[in-house]
Amino acid sequence: MRPISFSDVYYRNAGGDVLSEESAADLVPFFRRITGDSFERKGLRKTVPTIWYLQGVLGHILDPRGRTLTCSATSDSFIDPYGNVYPCIFMNNVLGNIRESTLEEIYMSLGALDARRVINDLECPSCWVECEAFRDINRDTWGSVSAALNALLDASTLGIG
Repeated sequence: MRPISFSDVYYRNAGGDVLSEESAADLVPFFRRITGDSFERKGLRKTVPTIWYLQGVLGHILDPRGRTLTCSATSDSFIDPYGNVYPCIFMNNVLGNIRESTLEEIYMSLGALDARRVINDLECPSCWVECEAFRDINRDTWGSVSAALNALLDASTLGIG
């Protein structure tokens, strides 16, 4: 499940339209069904990352710049077929090229340091795609605890919506 995402680097579709609040509301029953099915099959502990991810999808649709989860982009960068290294699939600035420099040199470059500052200050495009979000969700214990508590406190919705 991926919310609508725009990236000149990865999708080549920058400048598209975002979903509306009504579109997000339309997704809530579908997300509840997904989490309910997962909960029945896997139990709460294994469903928590999915719950948290789907909560984030709804939040991203409502406010694409509202990501609060720390992002580890540049530590897990994107390399295109030509060897260009990007901080992530949404930031259109090349940090270096693996044909010309080592990954360590690229990671320690001024461009990478600046990209990490931009990401840490949430001045980046602020995505919520599964390949980026699940990596960070699985690293944040307190966020998982919060998602689990929300699911337990409202068993009818499992914390979705």
